[in-house]
Amino acid sequence: MTSVPVVYPDIPQVKETPKNAHFYMSARLDNTRINRDVSRLVDEIISRLASIDGSDVEISLDVNATVKKGIPQNTVRTVSENCRTLKVTDFGFDE
Repeated sequence: MTSVPVVYPDIPQVKETPKNAHFYMSARLDNTRINRDVSRLVDEIISRLASIDGSDVEISLDVNATVKKGIPQNTVRTVSENCRTLKVTDFGFDE
């Protein structure tokens, strides 16, 4: 008795609809290795998200600096001028 192989008709593949439509993250960066850290985040996370057809990836940078003795006025002036020149949308100093 010879066995006959059973042939199944092609079963159509059902595409799974993605359930996640939004991604967010916050990462603390080492200010002595910021270039390396940002590069790794771009390579491993941001570029993957940006490569998705129809994706809209927004990236922002938050900086909080605390100087216990106070920030010298010449630094305040320089940083403020640089923020305006670089078109930083929100910046300021307080006590």
